[in-house]
Amino acid sequence: MIILIILFAKSLAVFFIIIGFGMLINSSHTKDMMKDLSKHTSVQFVAGVVPMILGLVILSLHHILVQSWVLLITLVGYLFLMIGVFRILFPNIWISVMQHNIDTKLRKVIASVMLFIGLYFLYFGFL
Repeated sequence: MIILIILFAKSLAVFFIIIGFGMLINSSHTKDMMKDLSKHTSVQFVAGVVPMILGLVILSLHHILVQSWVLLITLVGYLFLMIGVFRILFPNIWISVMQHNIDTKLRKVIASVMLFIGLYFLYFGFL
């Protein structure tokens, strides 16, 4: 089981660091992607399916509720699942919230949080 935990930690570290860092250094591109996403309903659907599948995979292979850093992997699985389900069931609300926050600093806050979570997983996964 420890091998699976380390595998998830390493994978999530790389995922969150690349996405977070990419959003920070390419802020205008991220803004353009958000604007473009609101115009394409098929891409919106895929943007719901992908995190839902990731969440289901994480939770089916790693549903460990203990008081340690390992709990964060399970919480990320639940977060991905909830994000995916929300995007599929309530696409208009999701797009409306996203359009409202395109020009705010929330994008940089989210990117910074993702980078921090990635570094956290990097510490436990690789060190």
